[in-house]
Amino acid sequence: AMVDSMLFFSKYYKIHQLRSKGLPRHMARLLVTWLAISASFAGIASADETIIVIPTVNSDVQSHAALTVGSRLSRSGFHVTPTEPLLQRLNIGPVVKRSDILTRGKDIMTALGKAVIILVDLEITETGGGSTSYDIRLSSEIYEPAGQQFVASWAVPNASLVPPVPCSAACKAITLRSEVERMADTLGESLVFLLQEP
Repeated sequence: AMVDSMLFFSKYYKIHQLRSKGLPRHMARLLVTWLAISASFAGIASADETIIVIPTVNSDVQSHAALTVGSRLSRSGFHVTPTEPLLQRLNIGPVVKRSDILTRGKDIMTALGKAVIILVDLEITETGGGSTSYDIRLSSEIYEPAGQQFVASWAVPNASLVPPVPCSAACKAITLRSEVERMADTLGESLVFLLQEP
């Protein structure tokens, strides 16, 4: 009887684990689908439009997040082009402000033709105390140069990261970069839904 109850508990625990792991991803997919259906801007990017993913701050980690988002969009069939040539041509950076993008719509159209701009913003807050931890926020805004307006925004759930102990500065940097990459890939997956044609 004890063995049976242990087996039952083990099965229940595994099922509960699977459900608890699968639920947030399932809810995220439902939310993204709902957003894509209900949004009036469904089908932002067409096949002949160029997408450029720009980090709002040209730091190593934030640039890596933007590259990860761009890679996810590219793997989904979107035409993603490098950021640097456009920013150099417009003389924008290293910090990219929303106002810089909003006021340069015609210049962006001249440089890229039909295009969609995605601004990726990353905020990392280090908290002290007994051990180091990081609060991470990753969000994006989609801008259409033709209409000279931001048409959508999306953020992934905030994350709290506690590096393993002991962990050197290099270890913390790698751990942080890996978490940001995971979040950026999730953000890119969500943006695929927003950008796809109906």
